[in-house]
Amino acid sequence: GVLALFTENISDTGLFIKMPSDGYPPLGTTAHVNLKNNFEDGEEPPLLEMKVVRHADSGIGLEFIL
Repeated sequence: GVLALFTENISDTGLFIKMPSDGYPPLGTTAHVNLKNNFEDGEEPPLLEMKVVRHADSGIGLEFIL
C-alpha cells in the first residue's frame, strides 16, 4: 500500500522515517520511496528503492539501494 509519512533525517546512505511502531515493516523489506519536495535546484526527486535496516521507538531507518 501507499503511506504518507515524514522524514526526520536524510543522509548520504539513507533516511529515517517517523511512523507509529505498530506499522513497522520487517527488517530487510524493500520499499519504494517518493520524496514530496523537489531538490534545491528544482529537480524532481526520483522514485527511490530502499531497504528497512533499523527499527527505533519513533520510526524506521531506510538504506538506499544503489
